Amino acid sequence: MENTNKRNREVCHDLKTESEAVAAPLPAALKLVPIFFYLAALAGTGLSAKFLLQLQGVRSEQQQFELGTASAQRETTKLQGIFEAVEQEAELAREVAEWISGTENLQPLVLLISRSIEDENSVSQLNLERSAENPAQINLNLALDGQESQRQLEITISRLSEIEYRPYSAERSLGYGSVDYKATLIKQN
Repeated sequence: MENTNKRNREVCHDLKTESEAVAAPLPAALKLVPIFFYLAALAGTGLSAKFLLQLQGVRSEQQQFELGTASAQRETTKLQGIFEAVEQEAELAREVAEWISGTENLQPLVLLISRSIEDENSVSQLNLERSAENPAQINLNLALDGQESQRQLEITISRLSEIEYRPYSAERSLGYGSVDYKATLIKQN
């Protein structure tokens, strides 16, 4: 049997031709290249797993941020609505304040008219209306009855200047023993 093995080796040796070395064998340090390759592949896989976990964390934080942003926008919209409502109320309050500051008390005017009427004459109608658009203007409708109603009207009109009112767009209607007078009174400052 030993013979057979030796013979097989010779046959095998005869089939393989001896070739000259084409290149020098690799240095021993290059035997570490496959080890470094496997370490790099393992490190790459580890870093990929780490980055994947971080990416999932970032997506979670982004989703929470978007929810917070949406909530903040809803709150901002709500506060803007409240702010606009307050602004409208403030504007209305300013308009009312301007209207009130533009209005004069009517009591001095009524007292002046009533005190200017003499005993022979009487007031059958006195109507004072203030315009909502222009509160400084007062529409006066005055009806006087009596023998001297025309003279009485002149006295009353002249007394209006004592409290700094001036009539504009005056209209008179004369009747038997009566006078109807319509005018717009404007305060002269």
